[in-house]
Amino acid sequence: MVAPNDILGYYRMIEKIGAGGMGEVWKAEDTRLGRTVAIKILPPNIASDQEAIARMRREARTAAQINSPNIATIYSFEEIGARLFIVMEYVEGEPLSKLIARGAMPEAELCRIGREVAEALAEAHGKGIIHRDIKPDNIIVSGRRVKVLDFGIAKQVTPTAGSNDPTAYLTQQGMIIGTVQYMSPEQALGKALDARTDIFSLGIVLYQAATGRLPFQGDTATETITKIVRDEPADPGTLNRSLSPGLAKIIGRCLRKPREQRFESAADLARVLETQMTKASTAPMTSTPTVLTGSKLKTVIEKSEKKKSTMPRIAALAVIAVLIAVGAIVMTPRAPAPQKVARPQTPPPSATASAAPVAPQATVTVTPIVSPPAASTAPAAETAAAPRQTEPQDFFGKGLNALMSGREGDARREFSAAIAADPQNKKARLGLAITNRNWMHARQLAREIQFENPGDPDLQTLRRFIIEEQPARPHPRRRPR
Repeated sequence: MVAPNDILGYYRMIEKIGAGGMGEVWKAEDTRLGRTVAIKILPPNIASDQEAIARMRREARTAAQINSPNIATIYSFEEIGARLFIVMEYVEGEPLSKLIARGAMPEAELCRIGREVAEALAEAHGKGIIHRDIKPDNIIVSGRRVKVLDFGIAKQVTPTAGSNDPTAYLTQQGMIIGTVQYMSPEQALGKALDARTDIFSLGIVLYQAATGRLPFQGDTATETITKIVRDEPADPGTLNRSLSPGLAKIIGRCLRKPREQRFESAADLARVLETQMTKASTAPMTSTPTVLTGSKLKTVIEKSEKKKSTMPRIAALAVIAVLIAVGAIVMTPRAPAPQKVARPQTPPPSATASAAPVAPQATVTVTPIVSPPAASTAPAAETAAAPRQTEPQDFFGKGLNALMSGREGDARREFSAAIAADPQNKKARLGLAITNRNWMHARQLAREIQFENPGDPDLQTLRRFIIEEQPARPHPRRRPR
């Protein structure tokens, strides 16, 4: 047994932070370097198995080579007397399981967390490492940071749990390894695995976070495995009506039983989640539909018209009408008179609408605000056209100022507005990638902008944020054509 203040080699135990089939996990102090670490003390049955020790040493050595901001680093694999333990990076934050237990989170936040886990998986898969135990308890969220734990360890354990234990079903090499509820079909059947097993497990995590329930759940481990192998999960969109069709489709593809029908790689899944994140709502998901934007808007309106509900949402209509009126000021060369604006069949991409059904006959009267003729001597058409040319840059400028002031939420909104006004605005997309901490995408965009306009001062400002937050890896300079 280990107790607080016990010394294990060079490490002083501080407090126990976890326990399970893989042994106990302790927060400890590295007395040589004066840093806080996490120590996983392996159970005696593993410590006495020399073959298991050799396998785990090899896996720990391989996992230690992974260099990713989203993966907890393994420092060493040590043996003191009869104690075998792994020294790892201590990660501040909360497991995703606690966030899920609190209730709904914004869809954009769920996409961000899923994307960062997928990027971590892509990094590990590139080193030939399959996690095999992706679950909310192994995903730590600390503000904007996401870390994945236990790479290269959980897949090399020997039996430590009963056959009916629904949370930890760990068996000998070549058989079932992992946590039952988050297994892929091939994993549950003890078949040979590839990287796509982790994609299935991440799909289960996303499903649970989006709906509050697991897609496959039985009273025993055997029943759960049977459902994973045989049954199709309920459509997550039917369990949470505020879940966008886009994210529901992504989750569904992750959970396809034939592995060749899933995403081909974790990197592909990360890119899809990144795209979905730019469209997703930032409001917490609830049991009722939420505000959606962009390409999802048409789908929601079409579904509302098919249902032909007669329960109007006047507040949502008022917001739509005001946005349409503002758009009319920018795009119309003459000042329109007060008029009644009906709900359009296909609103502009920058508009937002409620997913709740709306009566087709409902209208709202709005009065566009226009400048008096005496305020300007320029023709009306020229006056109306000017804001259309400068508006995307205005959004970008406001976003850059907010980013430099540390107001990431404001920066994210302004950059998103700039992209809605001009989807080809690479600097706004770079700013959004920085606020979302998508460093892979940010570095790619920065290189493209550098190649197209090397002297852009905004680019130099944005690049400083990339360097400060996450240094870019060395990359060969692209020669001018």
